[in-house]
Amino acid sequence: NRALTAIANTRFVPEKGRNRIGSMVEGRPDWVLSRQRAWGVPITLFVNRKSGEYLVDPAVNARIVAAIREEGVDAWDAARAQDYLGSDYDAADYEQVLDILDVWFDSGCTHVFTLESGRWPVLQWPADLYLEGSDQHRGWFQSSLLQSCATRGRAPYNAVLTHGFTMDKAGKKMSKSLGNTIDPLKLMEQYGADIIRLWALSVDFTEDHRIGDEILKGVADQYRKLRNTFRYLLGALEGFDEGERVDVAAMPELELYMLHLLGELDGKLRQAVADFDFNAYVRLLTDFANEDLSAFFFDIRKDCLYCDVNPESGFETEKRRAYRTVLDIVFHAMIRWAAPVLVFTSEEVWGTRFPDAGSVHLLEWPVLPLTRHPLSRHPSEGVSGRFVSQTNLEHAGHVQPDTGPAHIDAEGGDMGTGGLGPSLRWDDELVLKWKEIRSLRAVVTERIEPLRREKVIGSSLEADVQLPNLAAILGDYQDEEELLSEFFITASATLVVGLDEITVTKTTHHKCGRCWRHLPEVTHDGALCDRCDTVLAS
Repeated sequence: NRALTAIANTRFVPEKGRNRIGSMVEGRPDWVLSRQRAWGVPITLFVNRKSGEYLVDPAVNARIVAAIREEGVDAWDAARAQDYLGSDYDAADYEQVLDILDVWFDSGCTHVFTLESGRWPVLQWPADLYLEGSDQHRGWFQSSLLQSCATRGRAPYNAVLTHGFTMDKAGKKMSKSLGNTIDPLKLMEQYGADIIRLWALSVDFTEDHRIGDEILKGVADQYRKLRNTFRYLLGALEGFDEGERVDVAAMPELELYMLHLLGELDGKLRQAVADFDFNAYVRLLTDFANEDLSAFFFDIRKDCLYCDVNPESGFETEKRRAYRTVLDIVFHAMIRWAAPVLVFTSEEVWGTRFPDAGSVHLLEWPVLPLTRHPLSRHPSEGVSGRFVSQTNLEHAGHVQPDTGPAHIDAEGGDMGTGGLGPSLRWDDELVLKWKEIRSLRAVVTERIEPLRREKVIGSSLEADVQLPNLAAILGDYQDEEELLSEFFITASATLVVGLDEITVTKTTHHKCGRCWRHLPEVTHDGALCDRCDTVLAS
């Protein structure tokens, strides 16, 4: 009954583990822990055949200890009884005990001689987590539970996590006789350790799962996309320093929207960790890198990154500074989130940007407590009103290790060196608005694609897009057709009253020789647009 109560008070991941061990304990036919085997730790005793008393002699014990230390437990051999007894005793007068210490009782005591030994002061009893395969509900989980309930009145663990087993690519159990075993060392030589780790965190480890060349090739592709995201960030942030950082209140809406997504991702990743849902953790990380960053944010802002700067004078626009500020915040969050997954790659990336900052694995989780902020402004203006930071008390006073640049929050307070401070959570209406803009962007891209296939246009920059009146969706962007063309990466985006659907035609404007945008002020192909002319003159 005590054990069943302990099971009810323990967290099981997955939850079905509770019923599995519970039914085994409830229907247990015997009360002893023993599952005797012919192997195990020997009980190294001699018993007097006449009196039945154990032989207690320090000299005999010393010889036994020395032999087992030198040769292992196989040294406890009946043929060597007289050697251990020495000249003071006759082996014929003593029975050598050949029983073993019960293997399950032995394993069930591990919490005692680890957590309570005092040898590792940072450890404490009970254990936070016991981790083993699903077969241990009958074995180690249960022997530990019963031994601890008998001696300490409760389970020796607060949570139990069980994993399945790795099968071959056909779903068969690996076996030497079948010749289908897979050597992890060979896989690491072929793919690298980070890809093996990424695979392990991508599968549902609570169930049996498969591994094979085709599966790993898919994981390798996933890895390359993450690595490319970091490579882009390193290139885009080259030379970034604190003097370039832009206050949140001066950022364009797109940058603020990305900070909102970063804050949302932080909360989801925290939940995934709390649930031991590493499959979701990896998926959230890769989806954000591929869909929100590479295919959206990076894609839109690459023009700004390359063209809003004068490489001779160092002049850059406020928009570019804001973009690089957000990229820096994204970098510090992403590298910390990726470090437990891509161990070697993250170290390489971190050391490339901050060669003197120590190991990335000495950093802690980025501090991004969620905060709600009102936002009401015209897109070409700054934020109206102040972003009020609401500190997450759980992280109050927490300072990151002294690595990387300090970040300043919306009110000018230091977030802690290397920390990320409060995230920016928008008003729900504005979040919905940007979801609609992203959906609209996808439709525009879809309409442009047939013209590219038919060679009518070479790229989306040659497309003039006409859109229906979208006041309900676009709000302030109704009068900002230039911004819409930037989001769509087109020559123009015109809002036409009375138009029923989106139409795309080839632009008649000439191409700027620097940014490659087709604009009305460009007098001939290769001439500069007003923006490029201003930047190069600054």
